[in-house]
Amino acid sequence: MNKKFITNKQEQGFALVVSLLLLVITTLMASLLVMNAANQSKVTKDSSDKFQTFLSAETGIEDALNYIKTEASAGRYPINGSSSINQICEAPMSVTLEESYQIIDLSSNTKDLHSVMNLSNAGIGDWQNEYKNEKFNYIISNIGGGTTGGTGSGSDVGVGSNYSSVGAGMTYKYRIFSCGTDTNENKITVIEVVASLEL
Repeated sequence: MNKKFITNKQEQGFALVVSLLLLVITTLMASLLVMNAANQSKVTKDSSDKFQTFLSAETGIEDALNYIKTEASAGRYPINGSSSINQICEAPMSVTLEESYQIIDLSSNTKDLHSVMNLSNAGIGDWQNEYKNEKFNYIISNIGGGTTGGTGSGSDVGVGSNYSSVGAGMTYKYRIFSCGTDTNENKITVIEVVASLEL
């Protein structure tokens, strides 16, 4: 009887050790899951911030294209001024371009998404401040033009050897660099687009 009592005591001690070991393993697993979830949340926010700066840069491209179209429809085809530049984006963040470009002189081209999207009365709460931190600016460089020919009509064949061109016109080409920045998260995206304007 004494021997049986000692065996049960040993078994109870073993069960306690196993229970404590399982508790430690479960706690470690839970801690790892919480750390992983927190890390995934940071990665998701970082990806979201980068995507937002990309969308800000795209908004700058659209704004620049609208400027060119508006000027052209008024009969003022944007041409380069006396300025040349090799950097874009707001200080303290800036991106140095591969070369220096002569640019069209614009009065002000740094804007924030809050103003552009007219969110003053949108009722979106804290997002209003977030969009104030999302800014974009752009430069436009006229990179030349050329004549575009249409389809030959053949009306001048009897007079000489040249065909006349139907629908011929002039094309201006513009290089646009747009920079989207998140001033709160210190993120930058730069997009370059070459656009044609047919006269």
